[in-house]
Amino acid sequence: MDESLQSFLFRQQMLFAGELNPKGVITKDGMWYSYPYAHQEVQHIFHRFDDSVLLEAAEVGEPIKACLDGIFTPPDSYCLSLRGSFFSNEKWRSRMSCKTGIRFCQACVNEAISEYGHGYFRHQWLKNTWCYVHELPLRHLTSTSYRNAIEDVKEVLVGGIPVNEVCTQKRPSEVAKSSLGNNTKKLELFFAVHAPYCLGRLLASWLRLNLNKLCESNKFIIREEWFAVLFKLLVLPIDSYDYLQAIRKLNALIIFLGRRSTFSEYMSEHVGYVRMFVSPRRQLSEVMMLPKERDCGLCAKKEDCAVMNLEYSEIKEEVDLQFLFRYSHSFKRYALDQGYIDLTGNHAWMPFRINSLMSEEEMKKGELMKFES
Repeated sequence: MDESLQSFLFRQQMLFAGELNPKGVITKDGMWYSYPYAHQEVQHIFHRFDDSVLLEAAEVGEPIKACLDGIFTPPDSYCLSLRGSFFSNEKWRSRMSCKTGIRFCQACVNEAISEYGHGYFRHQWLKNTWCYVHELPLRHLTSTSYRNAIEDVKEVLVGGIPVNEVCTQKRPSEVAKSSLGNNTKKLELFFAVHAPYCLGRLLASWLRLNLNKLCESNKFIIREEWFAVLFKLLVLPIDSYDYLQAIRKLNALIIFLGRRSTFSEYMSEHVGYVRMFVSPRRQLSEVMMLPKERDCGLCAKKEDCAVMNLEYSEIKEEVDLQFLFRYSHSFKRYALDQGYIDLTGNHAWMPFRINSLMSEEEMKKGELMKFES
């Protein structure tokens, strides 16, 4: 799929809304909204699509990203674009006033009509001014009103050239680089299994008993530094800023710890797994690991925690790669987008590498130091 979200929203409303009024797609002065959405009167149109289809439409052209908070990244974080684009609150969306010009390549539109039976706007045209497929400049709609822009977009979609358009003739000096993966020496890690903040205390309990041995076996683990981290994890309130920084730091050890049999046994004994339903209509799910002993009712983070705010079901079967592919939408997308699975260990809760071009030595160091603040 290479259709822009603006084009997808516009076409569906044009086909099924009766009266076309794409006020969440086109601005009053005839441009695309940079962050378009389906306003409440037309949201029912998109209920016929699966959440997975809508998510692909909302994030077209976006590669799978590293988990910023590692294993503690909220399992539903990637669904924000799905909610914002198709199940939004208009009062909130009205503040998203960024806009961009409406550009198109007539040759591409005509090819789409021949192949698919309808034209559409490609997402690359939101940022480019040149069509690198046909080596032609993109045409720009010059409409200065909402209504004129609607008519001009409709004209483009059927292969026409509106009156209100201009065409630049100069080819950009540098071709925009396509996102073919990470070409920098920076390790990016994707976590298919998520964890609540309270798991930090559980991991810290094991670390407190084994820190001396870990420091002896790895030069990157400095005893004094990690004693301070353990203090924050074991003593500070779970909703404090310092606790948040400590669990981010803790991510730096996940791969290293996962390769130690005693830690893996500890995890098997103290952690269980659930399937979280993360999308608005419960069609997408993720896997989350939870401490078997927890008191969610007294947790200071309960208002923000997925365990308290999302529906979930207990997992009785083994959580392996096949299970993740079936029940973790983000993992399935990672595997299909990348074309292969780059493991860092033998456990499903360990992260996966994203398009890493690092040497083995750099990778080992990166796996440990990635999340240090």
